[in-house]
Amino acid sequence: MSTDPERAAAKFSTRSPKRDAAIDEARIALLEESIDTVIRGLIAERTGLARRVKRLLDEPEALATWISANKMPPPKSELERAERRLRLLDRQILECRPIKRAIANMRVLAGGARPSAGV
Repeated sequence: MSTDPERAAAKFSTRSPKRDAAIDEARIALLEESIDTVIRGLIAERTGLARRVKRLLDEPEALATWISANKMPPPKSELERAERRLRLLDRQILECRPIKRAIANMRVLAGGARPSAGV
């Protein structure tokens, strides 16, 4: 006579390895897509802000346009705030690198490709 745990163990089955691999890959791909989206957004913001600051400082017409629109030159505090933001964006981009490596390692653990050297 078998007990309930024995019957349960006899009926127990796991998903197929193929299905596990597909689920793992879908999760990893979602993580990868998410962090790539974040990185692209950070880079786009940083590039745009750096370009605007450089244009304001290097191009007399840009400075004249600012002064015309604001009735005064850009305050030093505004440029300092832009510099702080640029530094913060740089740090955020750097912090994303270990996340990218972790995602690549997850793929290796799941039986996928080895991480590339550029990760």
